[in-house]
Amino acid sequence: MVVSSRWRAVFDFSDKYLQRTEKVSAVAEKVVLVAGMALNLAKAAPEIERILDSTDSWSTKAAKLGPQVTSIISRTLYETVAGPTRMLAGSMILQGYCNMADVIQGQALGSCQGTLKQTISRIDTEVANYTDGDTLYLLINTKVNPAISNALGF
Repeated sequence: MVVSSRWRAVFDFSDKYLQRTEKVSAVAEKVVLVAGMALNLAKAAPEIERILDSTDSWSTKAAKLGPQVTSIISRTLYETVAGPTRMLAGSMILQGYCNMADVIQGQALGSCQGTLKQTISRIDTEVANYTDGDTLYLLINTKVNPAISNALGF
């Protein structure tokens, strides 16, 4: 129920604007995802070229390329979460809350913000290490495959 015609006009305008914004947002999300995938593919290109140019058999090359694909997809998905998280961590609102927490705890202003930045940096490093294609290949072939083979009696 709308109280007056003025508020009805505001409501109609807001509703139409929101619908357009949602459409633009849906397209932007897809563009960002594809761009992120392309960026991670470009980062992995030297490793993929090294695998393809190696003298390994094609079955070994395929076994090494699989984790590279997993790495590219994992890093892309991580970035869809990490990007907005980094933006939030640098936002004025969060800085204000961090400053209040610093004052309450009797710490120097910026301590909380520094801790957040260190935590995000540590998470970025760990994700980069564990989503590396070579690391995934070694994990699969030294831990997962032997365990499965032993469980199946091979």
